[in-house]
Amino acid sequence: LHELALQDVLHGGQRPKIEEYGDTIFVVMDLLETNEQNEIIKGEASFFAGPNFVISVRRNSHIGFADVRARCEREPHMLRLGPGFVLYALMDSVVDRYFPVLTSLEDQMEQQEARVFLSTACRKSIQALFTLKQNTNRLRHSVAEIAESTGRIHGPRAHPVCTRCTEYFRDVADHLFRIQTATENIRESINTVIQVNLSLITIDESDITKKLAS
Repeated sequence: LHELALQDVLHGGQRPKIEEYGDTIFVVMDLLETNEQNEIIKGEASFFAGPNFVISVRRNSHIGFADVRARCEREPHMLRLGPGFVLYALMDSVVDRYFPVLTSLEDQMEQQEARVFLSTACRKSIQALFTLKQNTNRLRHSVAEIAESTGRIHGPRAHPVCTRCTEYFRDVADHLFRIQTATENIRESINTVIQVNLSLITIDESDITKKLAS
C-alpha cells in the first residue's frame, strides 16, 4: 500500500476521493448517519483494492460492513468478477446509507414549508432552516466530491481492478447523481423559503409600525 494513502487512512479527516497507485485503487468516502435529533453524524470509510485483495477501514461510525460480506457470500457467481465486485459492494453500501439521510432532509424541508406561514413561528423557522441548509451541504459535499472521481471506476478510463464491473460502478455513479440533484433541489427550496420567511417578518413588522404610528 502506498505510504501517502496509508497516511490518509491513519490521520483521517480526508475529503471523499478516488486515487490510483499503480495496480491499487484507493477510495475515501464519507459515512453519514442521522441521530434522533435529525443531526448528521459523519464518519469515514477508506478502501484499498488490488489485483487479489480488498481492505476496508472505518472510523467514527457505528455501522460496519457485515452486510456487504453477507451479500458477497450469497453471490459467489459475482465474486468471480474479482476484487472489483467487492469494492463495488462496499461503495454501493455507503451510497445506500445516503438515501435515508436524503429522505430525512426532504421530510424536514416539507415541515418547514408548512410552518412558514405561521407568523408565530417565523423567527424560529429561520434558525431551523439554516440548520437544515447546513446538513444539506454536508450531504452535498460528501456526494459531489466522490461523484467527480467516478471516471476512475467506470468508463473507458476505468482502473484495471474495476474493468470487469464497470456496469455496476456506473450504477453507483447514477445513484450519486440522483442524490446530487435532490440535494440541489432542497438547497433551492431552502433559499426560497428563507426569502419568503424574511418577507413575512418584514410585513409583520411593518403592520406593527403602522399601528404604533396610528
